[in-house]
Amino acid sequence: MKIAHVIWGLGIGGSESMLVDIVNEQSKTEDAHLIILNNDIEKNLLSSVSKRVTCHLINRPRGSKNPFFILVYNVFLLKIKPDTIHCHDESLISFIFCNTFLKTKIVLTVHNINIPTVNFIKYHTLFSISNAVKTDVLKNCGISTKTIYNGIKTSKINKKTNYSFDTFKVVQIGRLDIDQKGQDILLKALSILKKKYKVTNIYIDFIGDGDSKEYLINLADRLKVKDMCSFSGKKSREYIYQHIYDYNLLVQPSRFEGFGLTVAEGMAAKVPVLVSNIDGPMEIIKNGSLGYYFKSQDSQNCADKIISIMKNYHSTEIKEKVNKGCRHIEKTFNIQNTAQEYLRQY
Repeated sequence: MKIAHVIWGLGIGGSESMLVDIVNEQSKTEDAHLIILNNDIEKNLLSSVSKRVTCHLINRPRGSKNPFFILVYNVFLLKIKPDTIHCHDESLISFIFCNTFLKTKIVLTVHNINIPTVNFIKYHTLFSISNAVKTDVLKNCGISTKTIYNGIKTSKINKKTNYSFDTFKVVQIGRLDIDQKGQDILLKALSILKKKYKVTNIYIDFIGDGDSKEYLINLADRLKVKDMCSFSGKKSREYIYQHIYDYNLLVQPSRFEGFGLTVAEGMAAKVPVLVSNIDGPMEIIKNGSLGYYFKSQDSQNCADKIISIMKNYHSTEIKEKVNKGCRHIEKTFNIQNTAQEYLRQY
């Protein structure tokens, strides 16, 4: 089978990382192609694409109106003649003009909630990365989708074995985008821990980059917690897989989230996770049986949950949660299963 995966850009993000893993897996048995339209490409992520995958880089400047790049996009598709075109952004089908000649099945993976639905009806099949996304699509446009969970390379992730600490190290991984990812909520929780509960042996590492970085650095300064946190910038998945077990807790304070790949990665590393009680992350932690949650956008409740986890860090409950959580991730969110399920659906 010949498959062409298409995405606008290849920055460091959950959907981009998952796409690379999927195309690498599929290339073991199929003729897999990856078309990247824009020139915003993270070199480390691109270098992790298997040599078996044929990459087509169009190098369109983001936002360009030049039709030349769309022409090249269609020329690539005509040359590849794929059996399936797998899009990873809903708008990509609007720029495919060659399918009159190809008559190829075009499918879409919906990677988040609250995205535009106007082009959904143009696709042969829609896939959702979680039941939360599936429900959101059905509610917004009445189209039923097939859930195929995101997958990760669970065997590559180092596992946590030492649950003692002097300084309680917290990690938050993701694009620095407070409107979706809610890092400001976590910073305010840190301030509450310091001022209200007099907790000083805690440190938060924010891994990622994005438009909210300057705002968050200034917020940490205003809240007087800049000495209790750091902004480490982008890190490769290899780095995260090797070092996530160094942390005592992973917090994902998102305001909305279709899935939450980093939550699954933390659980695979046997690190306790704390998420806001929104549909995507709650689905991963099975509504609290495999992780912890706080009331969405409530910094006080987030702080309360963090201090509770710190006080009970050596408890049987936490050890049971992390062990059950790890087994659940290895069984349910394995990248091999994800890639094979897509092939079956094609």
